[in-house]
This record gives sequence, C-alpha cells and structure tokens, in this order.
Amino acid sequence: MEPAAIAIILNEKNEVLLLKRMHPQKDFSGYWGFPGGALEGFEEPFDAAIRETKEETNLDIWHLKRVKKERHFLDVYTTRNFEGDIVLSFEHTDYVWASLEQLDNYKLIPGSKELIEKALNL
Repeated sequence: MEPAAIAIILNEKNEVLLLKRMHPQKDFSGYWGFPGGALEGFEEPFDAAIRETKEETNLDIWHLKRVKKERHFLDVYTTRNFEGDIVLSFEHTDYVWASLEQLDNYKLIPGSKELIEKALNL
C-alpha cells in the first residue's frame, strides 16, 4: 500500500466537502470521500494533501491540522482555510458540502464519518 494523505475541508457552517469518486480502476468507485492521494517521490504527507486538493478540486488550502496518522500509510489532515472555485478533476463526478446530520445520505468510504467527527472537534 502506497503512503497517502487526505484533507477534510470544513466550511463556516461546519459542513464537509465530499467528492464522489468515479475512477473505475480505483477502490471505492461511486463512494463519497475527501480530496487526497498518494505521495510522490520524497513528498511529505502535509504537502501531498495540499497538492492533491489543488489537483482534484482547484482549491488552495492552508493551516492544516493533523487529524490522524494510520501507521505509515495514511495521514489525515483538516482545515477551514481554503479559497478558490471548485473545479473537479477527472477522478470525481460530483461534490457536495454536507453537514454531519446529512452524512448518512451518502455512500461514504468506510471510516469517513469518524474522521469528520474528529476533525470537527479540533
């Protein structure tokens, strides 16, 4: 498993940005998740979360806080600091800003709701 990093982006209404995955050769096609992906070369997870978010959503993010580190495979960050207009990459078909109460309406990647709850409490 390649090391990866994801970003949980929260807005001023405590809604989280969810992206619907479409890439058929990747895991969880059709599920909703967060911007993120594999580290490139000697890239740090923090930098990968910022780069992947820009590539997948066109958003610039900053002031990231670590939510969780799962062994050496996944670093999870959160931020409320972002700017730009969302433009999805080829990897996603849709996006939504969802409140905690709305999360059950989406087919989330397993473990996502727990990560969002942790991010909201940072």
